[in-house]
Amino acid sequence: MESPTSWELGRGRRTRQWVRIRRRVLVRDGMQCQRCGVDLHDGAPSTDPLQATVGHVRPLALGGDPLDIDNLRAECRRCNVGDSSRIRAAKAARGRELRRARSLDTFGAY
Repeated sequence: MESPTSWELGRGRRTRQWVRIRRRVLVRDGMQCQRCGVDLHDGAPSTDPLQATVGHVRPLALGGDPLDIDNLRAECRRCNVGDSSRIRAAKAARGRELRRARSLDTFGAY
């Protein structure tokens, strides 16, 4: 089993490299959410739904590259958090399906 990367441990967003990439993405995207189009507030408190965040086009959980600028886009917190919730829900549903399939393989259908 591979050891987790610093990104997976939650340290990836605090590196100088990430700060530079984040700034480039926000400037490239004109400080607008690429999902809903609202103007973003950089430096806003984390409770602000329009806080500027950078999200992944292809989620890390599905094999997306965390530092590839072509895999990143400017997003408001509302879109970014909502996307994360949908991915977690999809992964959980997939896990339930796999467990059920294994159970049927082991015990058979009624």
